[in-house]
Amino acid sequence: MDKGRRETLEYIQEKEKEGMVSFMTFEGLASCKLGEFIKQPADGMLYDLNRDKVTVLTASPELRWINDYAVAVVITYLMSDEYKKEIAKRLWKEWREYIYSLDKYTNKSEDWFSFPKWLDKEEK
Repeated sequence: MDKGRRETLEYIQEKEKEGMVSFMTFEGLASCKLGEFIKQPADGMLYDLNRDKVTVLTASPELRWINDYAVAVVITYLMSDEYKKEIAKRLWKEWREYIYSLDKYTNKSEDWFSFPKWLDKEEK
């Protein structure tokens, strides 16, 4: 591995330790927090990773390894327990808001529905 590639890989891996994914754009190397990156639609992720249908047929293979690595980072994160817990919290929050919106029809207080303690903690 040449020096430039090794330095780029070290930078990418350092960003990964910070919870970020790095990928090559037309402007150059970019990094983004994984949690924010995956909030966009699938087409946006594929575009950013240069894996949308048009780009994969035309992209330059010289720098492809950077986005190949990014794809591995993103998929690993999507399958992680950390991400699954984040999704569970988001769904419980939405469900709680829905349940509490029914409160006006049930004539019960908000105490009638409880959540698991680990889901009820709001991270600040």
